[in-house]
Amino acid sequence: MKTLQIIPVGWEYDRLLYGIKQRPTNKVLFLCSEQATDPDKTWGQASMQLAEKMGQSIKSLIDYEILLLDYHSIDDCLEKIANLLEKASKEYDEIIANISSGTTILKMSLVLAAQYYPLKIFYVIPAQYTHPGEIISTGAREIVDLPGINLSKLTLPKKKQAEIFSLIEKEPKTFTRITREYAKKENIQITTDTMKSLKSWIFYYLKKLQDQALIQTKTEKKQLYISLTQTGKFIHLVMQHKEKEAGEQTRLKIKKKK
Repeated sequence: MKTLQIIPVGWEYDRLLYGIKQRPTNKVLFLCSEQATDPDKTWGQASMQLAEKMGQSIKSLIDYEILLLDYHSIDDCLEKIANLLEKASKEYDEIIANISSGTTILKMSLVLAAQYYPLKIFYVIPAQYTHPGEIISTGAREIVDLPGINLSKLTLPKKKQAEIFSLIEKEPKTFTRITREYAKKENIQITTDTMKSLKSWIFYYLKKLQDQALIQTKTEKKQLYISLTQTGKFIHLVMQHKEKEAGEQTRLKIKKKK
């Protein structure tokens, strides 16, 4: 069985190496802080140095690679992790992640991604902390497997709801603009009556998306603005990957018929 282990790198060492030893893998992917976007350059430098140190210690037996992320941007972390898992899930039989280190934003991104991709997460309990009140630790006591909940089939918007959801973006759009974009997409001629009925119909689905915490709304100068929530941004990304995959599969089927 071909396995990939993902490791967010912070200032820990023993617990990360312990995870590699206890959970044999074919490849290790170290997630490190991108120094160009890091407000504290020492964090990025330390994570890179630690990753290289671990990589050198395992390279005779295990392949390794380093991926740079903006440790303090939830959007960058989610996007890069989703892209990574989308590709890795086709190449590896099992994908696991050790979230004993890294920023809270990065670890949260992995936990969220595990709800939609085949990713197993674990945490290593340290033997002891070096100083009272500090996060740096030494040694490793044991591994705790964290429960995974696959919500992809339960929460991904479907059919008409998905069509409307696909028109919503990170930046706020007016309700009128979304309605007009949907009408154009469906070749619906806009008149005063059709606009009124279409808005009423679309609003029904927008309310459902809002109830799922996928979109947020605000009113300015009598205009209703709609945008994606943080969860909505991630679901939007997941759906884009699924649509792309479905399109590729369709093209393959057409090719086979020829």
